Amino acid sequence: MLRLFCILFLGILSGPLRAQDCPDFFRFVDFGQLDRNIEIHRGGTVFRAESFEGEPLLRAGDTVCLPVSDLAKDGRGNPVPVVSQIEYDPVKTNVDLQHLSISRVTDPADAAVENTRAHLALQGQTGTIVQQGSNFLCASQLDTSTVSCQISSPSGNNLPLVVYCDAARCNMDVMAMNDHLIASATWTMADFDFADLGLVAGVIRSRVQAINAFLTPLTSGL
Repeated sequence: MLRLFCILFLGILSGPLRAQDCPDFFRFVDFGQLDRNIEIHRGGTVFRAESFEGEPLLRAGDTVCLPVSDLAKDGRGNPVPVVSQIEYDPVKTNVDLQHLSISRVTDPADAAVENTRAHLALQGQTGTIVQQGSNFLCASQLDTSTVSCQISSPSGNNLPLVVYCDAARCNMDVMAMNDHLIASATWTMADFDFADLGLVAGVIRSRVQAINAFLTPLTSGL
């Protein structure tokens, strides 16, 4: 997982993607696009920073804005900052989450594949229970109350989506959304029997689909 963290960290902060102060107020954010010189400009995937009712959705201070001077403006004349990361207030998602963020990375496919390594390793360990269904493959170590499940992605791509859970929480570190964005989320884990991997997979799939259902109306350009 350390190597995955390094990939995501470098993908967000390397090259021209250096943070600057965000505007005092904005209703939308733009994840920008890279030119041939690997410089970022406006015109990428746009996400809403507030709900359709005008309620702020992002956690204050957790948006990473980039030094792009020629910003677009929304229909009310507010700036649309170019960003490399946003974090939604988990309370505003109505999905019972502890954390939900969207990040720009260099290569979501590499990040998604790297995120499967611990899942593949768990399957080969002594005492691991493995169960496969039509849309999931889960592995569990009952002695340590850990489980990992690879499920089909609701984003409509073929990249692997693996969620890791223990007795306290589940972590979805990499849900590839397009060719430069990933979603990450954390939520508390109910008291399930980790031996019933079909049930665990169903609960994980339901939560991931709810996350996707929350994000999809808030964005354009995926």
